[in-house]
Amino acid sequence: MDKNNFDEEKYLAILSDILSPSRFSHTVGVMKKSVEYAKMLGADTETVKIAALFHDCAKFLRPEELLEHAQRYGIEVDEYMQRTPHLLHGPVGAALAKEKYGIDDENILSVIEKHTLGSLDMTIEEKIVFLADYTEDGRKYPSSQKIRQLAKKDFPLALIKCSDESIKHLLATGAYIHPQSIITRNGFIEEYKK
Repeated sequence: MDKNNFDEEKYLAILSDILSPSRFSHTVGVMKKSVEYAKMLGADTETVKIAALFHDCAKFLRPEELLEHAQRYGIEVDEYMQRTPHLLHGPVGAALAKEKYGIDDENILSVIEKHTLGSLDMTIEEKIVFLADYTEDGRKYPSSQKIRQLAKKDFPLALIKCSDESIKHLLATGAYIHPQSIITRNGFIEEYKK
């Protein structure tokens, strides 16, 4: 698939059929916010637009289905993902985007894969969708609104604050915290110090 000839309307229609109305609305919000950030930062707008559109394409799968897809696609499932399979919706979504929707651009697939847990040394496009997922305009909680404003002034600091808030939420709800979330946060801090 040539990302410059991407049929946005076709895939919006497909995704509106498979995602719940609220998830579809979130997806469109992430796409718009990602493009906004990409223009602000001089990143590849087509990469972030397509990746944002497909970032939650596996979100509708039940936990057992995510685990089955991960096994089928050869995705490594660690003990944390075994306990919280929804963490697999990024890597499984990337595999589905490739197989089912013909997305073959490795940069786009990497953005989809990393949008939840992140990684060290993320590309600017990966960082954009990671942050847009938390700050799209439909997110109404106070922390997302503050980070949305911060992103316009200090995007790298907004990434740190986004990670902080996500970890705080997991702590507050007693959920498992995947070690990659900590590694990603620490990576953002190291980059910020440079």
